[in-house]
Amino acid sequence: MSLIGRVYLVGAGPGDPGLLTLRARELIESCDVLVFDYLVNPIIHGWASDRCEQIDVGKSPGLKKSAEQAQIESILVDRAKAGKRVVRLKGGDPFIFGRGGEEIEALNASGIPFEIVPGVTASLGAAAYSGIPLTHRGISSSVTMVTGHEAPDKDGLRVDFAAISRQGGTLAIYMGVSTLPRIVEQLLEGDCRPSTPVGVIEWATYFRQRSVFGDLGNIVEKVQESGIKSPAMILIGEVVNCHESYNWFKKGALRGQRIVITRARDQASELRLKLESLGAEVLEIPMIQTEPAILKQDLSEVFAEIATYEWIVFTSPNGVRYFFELFLRAFKDIRSFGGMRVACIGEATAKELEPYHIAVDLVAPKAVAESLAEALIETDSLDSANVLVVTGNRNRDTLVSELEQNGRAIVDKLQVYSTNLAKVADSAAAQSYRENGADYVVFSSSSTAQAWSQLSDQLVVNEGVKAARFVSIGNVTSKALSNNNLPVDLQADSANLDSLIDAIIEDSD
Repeated sequence: MSLIGRVYLVGAGPGDPGLLTLRARELIESCDVLVFDYLVNPIIHGWASDRCEQIDVGKSPGLKKSAEQAQIESILVDRAKAGKRVVRLKGGDPFIFGRGGEEIEALNASGIPFEIVPGVTASLGAAAYSGIPLTHRGISSSVTMVTGHEAPDKDGLRVDFAAISRQGGTLAIYMGVSTLPRIVEQLLEGDCRPSTPVGVIEWATYFRQRSVFGDLGNIVEKVQESGIKSPAMILIGEVVNCHESYNWFKKGALRGQRIVITRARDQASELRLKLESLGAEVLEIPMIQTEPAILKQDLSEVFAEIATYEWIVFTSPNGVRYFFELFLRAFKDIRSFGGMRVACIGEATAKELEPYHIAVDLVAPKAVAESLAEALIETDSLDSANVLVVTGNRNRDTLVSELEQNGRAIVDKLQVYSTNLAKVADSAAAQSYRENGADYVVFSSSSTAQAWSQLSDQLVVNEGVKAARFVSIGNVTSKALSNNNLPVDLQADSANLDSLIDAIIEDSD
């Protein structure tokens, strides 16, 4: 008898990846199958491993709702019966208008074990990210969460809003934009006044969040004028008036800008965090992926002679990570690294050495091979010196040739990783870019520029979508863009992330 797997019903929150629980992320990163709704931020299901089967159940046109739900339940049961570890990732919280109970009933009926991981429900996220306290001493001491969906017979609403209006407190209405005129009508027929404050928040907690504020007397007209559509949360009550003084989310030099970053996923986090802290919506579409790639003979020879090198040169953060992973397998003591001096192509590469407590003797003024070679030659320490250059499969030969010819060094090159094209065609982030475009696409290396050119047929935006401005981190990357017939709309003054971001801020003003 085969071993039955397990299903985890996980709340993905309203959109901002930072709102997920640690348990949620742990499960997403380790699961065999990820079943997700269309409202789940693509960044979140991007946390899944490459071996994970990802199933988007949020886009099934032509299926009735009952059939769609039955299909989802069948997927969960079938994958679990195959012994898989299945995460059912649901927008918001599984038990607040998430149909989590129905899925549990299906799992119980089939004898499938499960676990529930709660999430931040949309009303909490919408309120917090628009500066509305759902409760406030002296203003509101209760919150009522209801659905704005129509009743199955379409003759009315599922909820008696006239009756709810008599409860007072704050009213949070899910899925109610399309039925807003009837909701307002019923509330006014109850105990609500036309002056009762209302806020409607679209895509709450996303960086494209939009809000409209008014009162029951004018909110329908204001929503129609704004073009706000689902998904949106409706908040009603006196606490809505707090939004003007409590709102923190609109601040940021890049608020409203949608920026694509093309770095490999394991390198993207620093740039993403910097951009998001300035209010940008960041879409990760890694153009390249790295993996260990070594010739065992080369590695054996280098490690056998490790004490003879006078310089070790790292050309990328990836090189540092992969080198020390191999080094610490071969040597159990970091002191085996010896007394050689260390040079790095830029500050980001140097920073990668910090966890190993190894001091960096030289960092190139500019994060390009030419600058590093010039700085090393100026030390007057290379004549007949043994130098080890740690690199990947796509690095240019400029550095090695300069050190050998002009520095008269004896250079060994050790490849520890390979850089290959990423799979982007079916990624949710790439689909979002094709459908909605972006304001900027950021290239932080020549390899990402080359990869974009090779994958460009999978990244064509839909007709009518505004073309993004291409941003380069420096001259080498700009040259790669130009050589691949891609535009260079913007270039950083210096080849580092902060300068890159400054260029975008100045351009977006």
